[in-house]
Amino acid sequence: MLERESLDAAALLVPHNLHWSIARDCLDAGLHLQVQKPIAITIADGRRIIDYAREKGRAMVVSEPSVLGRNTRAFFAALQSGALVGQPTMLLDYAVTTLDGGFFMGTPWRHLKGMAGAGWFLDHGVHRTHWFLEALGAVEDAFGRAKTFEPVRRDDKHGEFAVDNEDCAMTVLRFASGALGHFLVASAGHGAKYGGVRVYGTEGVADLSGGTVQKDGETARRLDELTAPFGDGSIPEDAMAHSFLELHRLASEGIPPISSGERALEALAVIYACLEASMTGQATTIADILSGAAHCYEDSIEAARPQWADAEPVKVS
Repeated sequence: MLERESLDAAALLVPHNLHWSIARDCLDAGLHLQVQKPIAITIADGRRIIDYAREKGRAMVVSEPSVLGRNTRAFFAALQSGALVGQPTMLLDYAVTTLDGGFFMGTPWRHLKGMAGAGWFLDHGVHRTHWFLEALGAVEDAFGRAKTFEPVRRDDKHGEFAVDNEDCAMTVLRFASGALGHFLVASAGHGAKYGGVRVYGTEGVADLSGGTVQKDGETARRLDELTAPFGDGSIPEDAMAHSFLELHRLASEGIPPISSGERALEALAVIYACLEASMTGQATTIADILSGAAHCYEDSIEAARPQWADAEPVKVS
């Protein structure tokens, strides 16, 4: 496509282990980039994309719908004003999905560390950690335990795969603001799914799953009614449209995006801090993940990558 077409920009929708190599080809061809989350399979690859886009003078944004769109931006503005819960103190964010021993989205590669890194904890989790950063600010450190409950998965289409990334992670986050977060992601559930997001504060609680806010001594009110006054009509309602607008504004006007490469890298670092802590048994700072000082978990990804480095590409006629 790069050889045959006259292009201005590319959106990368490929397995995580290919983000850096394809981003490099697109940047070499002079294209602007929209990269799907996560920014890359490792912090090192993410840093390479950011630095190379800057070197080439091209715009690069990360498509992160969890923090974009008019209603979402209105929520963040309302939360940070103190209008919803006062000063946030606690975050509870839980997600358990049921795959019945099969593959997330019917894609075995998402369960292979050399292609997908941390699996659904990364795929779903990086949406959430990016949201955390926008809602509550920087995360100082993380502690967690992760485990693979189902090392073999199968379905009728793909057959049986021995998988090697984690399918359950339970973690605790410490925010720079002093708030604490309890964060659970698992793709090893059976019987029934489970999920919920709540932000507690000094004056009440916002239930994102139920769409309500309840303050001390008051009845619950609809969340959208409270956030509506904070809406900005210049922001697209659709989060994906907002992402493309961010790319256009950065490329044409130099306006910094909300979903920047740097913020996406920070969100990725929160995930890997949790997993680093699971391996070492010690709380891990986000700064140490970003600097490369803490890298045990990323080392396990790098060890798994060669298995897929020479995979035959799908040929499209």
